[in-house]
Amino acid sequence: MQKFVPAQAHRTDDRLKPGAYSPSNKTQNLMHPRATQLWLTLFLLALLPLAVHAASVPAPTRKFMQQHCFECHDADTQKGKLRLDNLALDFAAPAAADTWGRIFVQLERHEMPPKKKPQPNDDERQAVLDWLGRELRVAIAARQSAEGRVALRRLNRFEYQNTMRDLLGIEVNLMELLPEDGSAHGFDKVSSALTLSPVQVEKYLEAADVALDAATGVGPAPKYFKEHIATTTLC
Repeated sequence: MQKFVPAQAHRTDDRLKPGAYSPSNKTQNLMHPRATQLWLTLFLLALLPLAVHAASVPAPTRKFMQQHCFECHDADTQKGKLRLDNLALDFAAPAAADTWGRIFVQLERHEMPPKKKPQPNDDERQAVLDWLGRELRVAIAARQSAEGRVALRRLNRFEYQNTMRDLLGIEVNLMELLPEDGSAHGFDKVSSALTLSPVQVEKYLEAADVALDAATGVGPAPKYFKEHIATTTLC
């Protein structure tokens, strides 16, 4: 009687034959039409984020830059040694992110476009600021996620009080104007505990104004009066 051998066993035996997976066979497998199509698909998918990022500039922003930026910052002009028509959109690159950050500040302060040039309306400017601010925030968050936050080092309330006293020669209680400092391990000088919130920034600015007023003598105008002194004639 002939012994029955399942087809799966035949396939297993074929795979175990010497030379079944020789380098030449691997190359042939990779050159198979389906394999070629798979590798091409993976390659295009790898390039897709780059293409999407390059095309991520909104049309209003692109039009804004063409109308208000490229005239002075193109390949031929480059005022201030700044060229924008080919500026990389890779916000993860420190150099490009720094340039886009300076552009954001100048647009927000209405320093650009120059006053002698045609000005965009508020909606057009704000649309560019919204897009640019969003891109910069995403890049900053990604960098912080990958590299971690850098510990912020600042003066605590007591140090700020003493510094302003020594710098300006004033005796003003600035500590009462400032929020309480955080502490770590029982110390209020540890950088990881000395956070800086928007409220704290505002309070520090208010304290600086008080210190400067005290140093420059700014305050209510002094009252003045006139007094006539009678004179007598001596003989």
